Amino acid sequence: MSRRFDPEAAKAKRVIREITAFAKSQGVQMAVRPMAPYGYVLGLDMTDLFADVPGQGNGTRVMTRFCQLLDLHQMLGYTNPAGRRNYEFYRRFGFEWSPNGRSSTEMIRYAVEGGGS
Repeated sequence: MSRRFDPEAAKAKRVIREITAFAKSQGVQMAVRPMAPYGYVLGLDMTDLFADVPGQGNGTRVMTRFCQLLDLHQMLGYTNPAGRRNYEFYRRFGFEWSPNGRSSTEMIRYAVEGGGS
């Protein structure tokens, strides 16, 4: 039995490859996976973001690019921050608390129409 081509899953894989390569080039460890709770990709779930050398703006550059890619491809972004400081960091990029999230700390970012510039 052959698998049917899923353009959303293929798009998610391309975006994940691009953003993780960019993060690595900036000295940032980043883990992203497709968010597909119902069998189809809804967006990207960022599970880890750590700068090798904190305080240099590298995480900010990576998050800016991540959000540009989410907007360009009209994808949702998800994350589950640990701690108030991280929560405030993600809010700067348009993430907000998700009242229907998988956990009490889940945040979601909706794509900006016409974004990605």
